[in-house]
Amino acid sequence: MNKLYLVNRDTVMSKSGNKFVPFLFEFQKPAEYLRDNHGAIICSQSEFFNGISETLTEDDVAIIFISVKNEEYIKKLANCKAQKLLRVIDPSKSDKVLFKEPLELHSKVNFSGFIICYHNEDHIKYLFEKHNVDSITWPHSLDFSNAPENHSYTKTGVWISAGQQHEKFYPCRWNLTKILNEEFHSEGVILPHPGYDIDNLMHPYVGEKFLNFISDFVFMPVGVGINDGFHMKFIEAAWANVLPIGTVPSYVPEYAKKCIPLSNMDPSNYNKEEVVSEIKKLLNEPELLVAHIRDWRLFCKTFYDLEVVQENFMHSLKGIVK
Repeated sequence: MNKLYLVNRDTVMSKSGNKFVPFLFEFQKPAEYLRDNHGAIICSQSEFFNGISETLTEDDVAIIFISVKNEEYIKKLANCKAQKLLRVIDPSKSDKVLFKEPLELHSKVNFSGFIICYHNEDHIKYLFEKHNVDSITWPHSLDFSNAPENHSYTKTGVWISAGQQHEKFYPCRWNLTKILNEEFHSEGVILPHPGYDIDNLMHPYVGEKFLNFISDFVFMPVGVGINDGFHMKFIEAAWANVLPIGTVPSYVPEYAKKCIPLSNMDPSNYNKEEVVSEIKKLLNEPELLVAHIRDWRLFCKTFYDLEVVQENFMHSLKGIVK
């Protein structure tokens, strides 16, 4: 591998600095790590397709983030001699059709493989067996080097529910939030999704401000959504010494799942009494609660720390490209 290019959509990048919230706090740090430690070149699609793409050779690698909509760019990408990979976050949208748009783009471009976010074995097998597409995993990550080490039970509130709330797409978070809001109303907070434009946020709690804010609470409903996702909030909770509750991705090892309350319950049919009983049990056993928080944090720090994830990714990348 000669040069590595990380190519992002123009809508999330600009010369004055990108404004797309998920890019700023989920993609930018990993990209900057690869730039600083592995010489990766970060660029927008307009920069890449108007001067760079035609100069590359088969020894170069270009990672395209999420999608390409511009038909002219798609043609240029198809003709680009570099080894091309597509970075995919959500394997399906509301229609639940796996990799629909990525595979449509693949048919025009012929990627060397997909870089997926969630290590679901069925998804990996589907790509390879049904579409002959190789894949490697590049999960979310956070820098734990500056994370607070305090595991104290002393918190301002019992629970916080943050992010998208949707009965169909996030049933775990939706249903647990309803129960918590009914049974522990005065001891929790519902924090809506902040929006996607950094200049027009619904609230200021994004990035480090979000991590510091949630650290004042004990529990946070997360769940896997419709894509069996190890969402950023699982890692953010660990960083902030908060315990996620609800469903856990299929690829999380059993010893780590045991840290998460309610992980074995059906999110579409929660028993309110059982949920409340489990929450009260842990609140009444602070030593057990702190142990769960500490163990979940250790799991995430071991496998989802910024440096660990990027180095593992680079190792996997070298196994799929020349």
